Amino acid sequence: MNETQVIFDLKDDSMAPHFKIGDEIQVDLTDDVKSGDIVVAVVDGLTVLRKIHIDENGYIFIPMNSKYDCIFSDNPVIIGRVVGFYRKIGNEPFIKETGSNIAGLVPCFDARPALELANNCGQ
Repeated sequence: MNETQVIFDLKDDSMAPHFKIGDEIQVDLTDDVKSGDIVVAVVDGLTVLRKIHIDENGYIFIPMNSKYDCIFSDNPVIIGRVVGFYRKIGNEPFIKETGSNIAGLVPCFDARPALELANNCGQ
């Protein structure tokens, strides 16, 4: 981890089953994000972890857990892009990076394009 990254403790299950309550989410502090990235953002005073879709109508924040609704916004504050997460299994930490090029790692996020997921939000 470097000085432009922070760790957030996940407090809800909106991105389950990919991310779970108690996971530590590693975030690269940047507002330079693109559709399909998993981001941390502040929307209407609420801090969220979601997959983002960006188009001419604004921003759509898409949960992976169907219990949660998509969030639409014209002016979110993007905190950063998720670059990895840590999950404790037993007494040992398990580290898995998102978007990794390491062979054999399965992406820990929904691989469907953000536009397809956004279309499921009833836009």
